[in-house]
Amino acid sequence: MVKHTVLWKFRPEVRAEACEKLRAAFESLRGQIPGLLSLEARANENAAETTVDFSLRTEHATWKDLEVYQKHPKHLEIVGYVRSVATERRAIDYEV
Repeated sequence: MVKHTVLWKFRPEVRAEACEKLRAAFESLRGQIPGLLSLEARANENAAETTVDFSLRTEHATWKDLEVYQKHPKHLEIVGYVRSVATERRAIDYEV
């Protein structure tokens, strides 16, 4: 199983709106992309104390499934939006 985790920091003036929009957008991907086994998208409830506003965690059976997810048109629509509001992004992918 491959786990994919991404953390973002947003511009302060769009933080609340971005968190709501991204949570709904990522959750809408469930059942829409082959190989996407699970997905969790959440705003940081303690964001004032950290440098992270939002996190995404997905699970995929294989590295190929992760690649399919990352190139899927519905995912790429979200990527376009998040790039317009994020100031920082960190990601980690690993196999368990």
